[in-house]
Amino acid sequence: MKKLIIILTGLLMLLGALVFVGFLFYFSFGFAEEGLFIGAGASTATMEESAADYDAPAERMEAAQPEIAAPAAESSAQKVAASAPLPTAVFATDAKVIRNGTLSIVVENPAAALTSVEQIVAGIPGAFIATAEVRRAGDSQPTSLTLRVPAEAFDQALSALRALAQEVLAEQTAARDVTEEYTDLDARLRNLRAAETQLLALLEQSDAVEDLLKVENRLAEVRGEIERLQGRLNVLENRIALATIHVLLHAPPDLSVVLAAENLPVAHEVTTFVLTYRNEGSVTARDGILVLWVPEFLSVIGMGHGGVYDPLSRKIRWSLSDIAPGSVNSVYVQLRVEATEKDIELHTHFQSASAELDEANNTAYLTLSFAPDLTLQVDGPASGAQGNTIPIWVYYANAGTGDATDVTIRTTLPPGLTFVRATSGGSYDRDTSTIVWQLGLLQAGAGSDLRIDMRVDVAEGRLQIPIAIAADPADAVGFNNRTELFFTALREDVSARSVWQPGQTVETSFAALIVVARTAVDVLIWLLTFGIPLAIVGLLGLGVRVGMRRLRRGQGAQSLDE
Repeated sequence: MKKLIIILTGLLMLLGALVFVGFLFYFSFGFAEEGLFIGAGASTATMEESAADYDAPAERMEAAQPEIAAPAAESSAQKVAASAPLPTAVFATDAKVIRNGTLSIVVENPAAALTSVEQIVAGIPGAFIATAEVRRAGDSQPTSLTLRVPAEAFDQALSALRALAQEVLAEQTAARDVTEEYTDLDARLRNLRAAETQLLALLEQSDAVEDLLKVENRLAEVRGEIERLQGRLNVLENRIALATIHVLLHAPPDLSVVLAAENLPVAHEVTTFVLTYRNEGSVTARDGILVLWVPEFLSVIGMGHGGVYDPLSRKIRWSLSDIAPGSVNSVYVQLRVEATEKDIELHTHFQSASAELDEANNTAYLTLSFAPDLTLQVDGPASGAQGNTIPIWVYYANAGTGDATDVTIRTTLPPGLTFVRATSGGSYDRDTSTIVWQLGLLQAGAGSDLRIDMRVDVAEGRLQIPIAIAADPADAVGFNNRTELFFTALREDVSARSVWQPGQTVETSFAALIVVARTAVDVLIWLLTFGIPLAIVGLLGLGVRVGMRRLRRGQGAQSLDE
């Protein structure tokens, strides 16, 4: 046991000594070598990475820096940032670089801006407009141009185009290094041309037909490959020599607003007014604000879509944020008409933080005109007996949109009728036989009735009673402001009598025939039901009586014989 412990202790000490020696070796040589190795490795990696960036293939460069398409919608902060020139990538002087750019700008007049772009292109030697899609004035789409400019004038052209803008919506540029692809194509092209030269030499030296055919086939393949590579190289050279700039010329936002009432405004009633606003431009209008001025003859009952009413300034304000191009929206407000003494004009204005194409349609007006429309109807008996008192009812109303003031109703009794009484404060003038009602104010939609009692003083005659209603100012619709009642005076009251009417004889005759026929049918039914059985019973009784008499006579005769 002691020997085992001694052996294990010795092994542990040996192991500890080996570990200690390893640490010494590591700290003495390892750090220095590792540092040198790490430094060398980092330098190598950096050089390889730099070389890779410099000589990267086209696919890798396209993935790292894609060509720019049409700009998407951006926030206000991005639009402000886009107005500043973008930093330019730095390449080696002999690098083959394809440069592309997209510039989306708002211009005051797209047609004038198009002319300016043409002048910019004409001022750069070698530049031209490759494609153009020109929009008409008022179109919601921008004018689109594709410019090709010499690569060395790329920044100059962008700067000149940027100077045309009221606002830069978006600016994007991209540079793609195609040096490796260009060098590879050029080397392959030189090799193929050398192979073409060799094949031409073999073609001259070959005598056998089979060899000639093989050489010609191979020569055709080489020439086809040369044409393909040359075409690709020409495309690269063209895109390297001429940068591409896509330009979008947007007209400023074109805001407009229309104010309309959902129904006909009437005094003392609530009317809903709709404010329809739209952006007919090709770019978003930022921070739109819609304001409606409420005249003092209108009361605000309610509003929608976040409108805020300030009673001091009598303004309703809607904060609408951004208004997208081509969008049409609306808000509403409910107002009550309090008075109609004169026309009421509503006024609304629509604006935004963006410059606009035409501000003439940013304001809308709506004039509310009110007018009373007095109506009159009369009802009463068509006739009356001498000495009787007859009533006449007069119904009046204001069917217009405005209040009527100083309303009066007037009637004149013809000779043969004597005034008895009038309701609703009607006053009678005996000298002129005129009854007048001073009604004063009659609000829109209001109406009532009144009654006149008159005594018939004549025994016969057809009497005409005119009744008229008027106001100050006069009712514009006057055809329904006057009516008449025709009355027939009679010597005695015939209201209980039946009065013959045209066609009544025929109707009465048919009615009498129907009654006679119905009575005959009833009698026939009674006869069939009760008469025939009674007749049979009577006949039977009569026969029995006759038989009894005969029997009695026979018995009397027999007794006499005996």
